[in-house]
Amino acid sequence: MRARKEQAGMALLSVLIVILVLSLLGGLVLYLSGQESQLSTVRYRAAQSLNIAEGGAWAARAALMAVLNADPTDAAQFTADISSTVPGWYAGGNRDLQNALAFLTYLQVDGQPLGVSAPERSDAWVVFRVNWSRPTPRLKLEFVAKGSGVPPDDPLSLGTFPQNPVGDGAYRAAVVLMRRSAEHPSCAPQRANPPFSECFIHLNTETGPAAYTIPLEYRIVADGQVDPAFRRRVSLQGQFRVEISRRSFAEWLSFTHVFSRSDGAAVYYYVTESLDGPVHTNGQFRFWGFPKFGTPDVGSPCDEGRVQATRLTSTDTFAVFRRLPGRPGSPVEVTLEANEWVEGGQRVAAPVLPDCTPSNFDDDSDNRPAQFQRGFDGDPNTPGIQPITVPPNSFNQRAIALGWDPGDPTPNGWSASQWKRRIRSVVPELADGPDSVPPGIYVPVADTNRNSVSDSGEPLAGGVYVEGDLRSLRMDPCGPNRDLACYHFVHTNGQEVTVTVDRENNQTTVTNSAWPPGSRTRTFTGVPKGYQGTSAYRNAMIIYVHGNLGTGGPNGLSGQLEEKEQTLITVRRNVYITGHLRYERPPNPYDPSDNPLNLLGVFTPLGSLRITPAAPENLDLHGVFMAGQPGVSDGVNSELLVENVCSLPNKGELRLLGGMILEYAGVTGCVVGGGVRGYSEHTVYDRRMSRGFSPPYFPTTLLPAIRAEGLAGAKPQWREGSPP
Repeated sequence: MRARKEQAGMALLSVLIVILVLSLLGGLVLYLSGQESQLSTVRYRAAQSLNIAEGGAWAARAALMAVLNADPTDAAQFTADISSTVPGWYAGGNRDLQNALAFLTYLQVDGQPLGVSAPERSDAWVVFRVNWSRPTPRLKLEFVAKGSGVPPDDPLSLGTFPQNPVGDGAYRAAVVLMRRSAEHPSCAPQRANPPFSECFIHLNTETGPAAYTIPLEYRIVADGQVDPAFRRRVSLQGQFRVEISRRSFAEWLSFTHVFSRSDGAAVYYYVTESLDGPVHTNGQFRFWGFPKFGTPDVGSPCDEGRVQATRLTSTDTFAVFRRLPGRPGSPVEVTLEANEWVEGGQRVAAPVLPDCTPSNFDDDSDNRPAQFQRGFDGDPNTPGIQPITVPPNSFNQRAIALGWDPGDPTPNGWSASQWKRRIRSVVPELADGPDSVPPGIYVPVADTNRNSVSDSGEPLAGGVYVEGDLRSLRMDPCGPNRDLACYHFVHTNGQEVTVTVDRENNQTTVTNSAWPPGSRTRTFTGVPKGYQGTSAYRNAMIIYVHGNLGTGGPNGLSGQLEEKEQTLITVRRNVYITGHLRYERPPNPYDPSDNPLNLLGVFTPLGSLRITPAAPENLDLHGVFMAGQPGVSDGVNSELLVENVCSLPNKGELRLLGGMILEYAGVTGCVVGGGVRGYSEHTVYDRRMSRGFSPPYFPTTLLPAIRAEGLAGAKPQWREGSPP
């Protein structure tokens, strides 16, 4: 009996020990769980603050891109006069006298300046704070400080920076812009060959009158905070450049100096029309019903929230609105100083955004309004509202084709005798002197072997120059691998010339029926890019015709542009289009990373663009086409014409990829007895033009333009720091 009692006591003791151990273990587990929970909270909050800091840094970068027209490309306006103000910042390429940050004073976003006090030549950096609570939709930067030397390591210490809420926390962010010097041939002292001198502002007179480049560096510092105890810092850093120039006419999808036909007949944007790209007139728009201006949503299913507005501007402050056929009411048409016609609370006519039912025009009256701006000022540096015009010192394509420096305006004042001397000085088969130039097709070369015809590899001096009228010009990829560009010319005098451009080997082969037998094919050094100096237009080709291109019927311009060619065809008089004009490598207009090289410009300063009845159905036109010189009184009313349009059958679509710039609005179709004759327009904007592309030596405007290159789409350096 006693032995059994002792065993029971031991069992009880064992149970108590086990309970004690389990209690200790449970307490330890509970303690560790609490510690781990607290540690997890700390880690979570730390990760949260890091993510908020990184999000704040990217938001600051987005704000920077907006004020420099990197993305979106039309947020900022540059108000300085490029002819008088910017050259002072450049200071002739003298690095010590240049003022690289002065352009910030002349930037406006959402109608408001950045607020930067006038930078001095010694200023090397500027700091902005990010304030996302600003009521302006795209201007989120506020000026803080500027100075010389090295910017402060911690720009957030320069003053009070607002907390921008994000999720459960907030961020403070600073944007630092710094000038940087880089080598360039325009930097003084200029040298003929690399290495070039360095300076803060570069001048390029070969890609456009007064085109300036400012190399910059940026650093963004953002502190993310969740609760007072959790803060992390992220910095982004990178380099880019700011381009300041005059805007090219190639930047518009549709431009009309006068919004009517040259005979005065009224034209309208009709309810069935949809234009996806920038549209402008120096006159007064007419809207018939609800034409659409904007980028439709190409996703599936379609979402009208993703429809994007594109610019629609007119110099006139009034617009004409017309009631759709069959819609009751009077009057049929009104002229209003307004963006829409509203009657009895109902919209009667207006420019609107596209919708997800493009073929149903009955539901367009409630579409969102287009981005329509009346009273657009083409010269913000002068009083009043000015039209967008060609400046007096725009490109002289005739002189450039003969090898003249495009930055030198001297040829604008040449007499007829001086032109003859210049042409003869670069054409070996013509004797020097003031005599008239015989009609023909000429390839200017350097004056190394006058009055001879040989195959000596002479260097080219310009592009291709045509005196008189061409019967036809056809472009094609050629060569065994179709990697060469061929231009086939036929003159009205019977001369035939084929120019074959080999850019990889920097050679041009010319076959000319007017040269002596046995010497009709010659190979030259260089490519026909016009002025042969160092140029950003590495792939340029310029053709100048001092007459007409085409004679009507089947004779005119057609072909396919090889994928490396950037070609400008300038024709003094009329251009007859007889066939497709296509890119070998067309761009995807909705992919911002798709930037093929091939680019065509067709410009007639004193003629019209004429599509002949021989042109095919569903005509493809790839390129930027311009007829006339807006603002120049030359006695010529240039326009786009489809010849005998009302007598033609229905020829399907005229499919334009690029832009159409006209002195007078053209008409491509005609409604006869309820049927459509000619072409219906299908117009797509080549968005490369909004990214700084332009056909070489294409006419410019007086409008100042500014954009950042190498900022949008470029990955910055990411670094985590420790906030103080």
